[in-house]
Amino acid sequence: MTDIDSYYNCTADPNPEVKQRWYPLGISLNYQDVFEPSHQFVGSMGRLKYLTPIYQALQDYGHHDLGVQWYNEFKDFYHPIAAASVAKILGITEVHNKKTTYELIKLEKKKAGKLSTIGARLMRD
Repeated sequence: MTDIDSYYNCTADPNPEVKQRWYPLGISLNYQDVFEPSHQFVGSMGRLKYLTPIYQALQDYGHHDLGVQWYNEFKDFYHPIAAASVAKILGITEVHNKKTTYELIKLEKKKAGKLSTIGARLMRD
């Protein structure tokens, strides 16, 4: 990982598409150089497309507590649906002001007058 990173400079690459792939790989291989940049990235990016692989890697490769710490630090920055999805990955049942995923979907349904596509997807999971 160090050789690849020194040659391609993946850790410092500004492209979120690179980060989305490089950071989870580094986490899975316990490459310490990606942990702090990953932390900064999940604190600045709210899209699930980019958050999910990083939090999933933290959960899958023995860094659950670090994932929960990061989540608690940034959950108010995330959209409620993103916060609920990340919480689901980490196995957290209470999210965003103590509302569960189901309660968030009910609120979304009530506001929209119907169940949105995102809400329907979460209900299936």
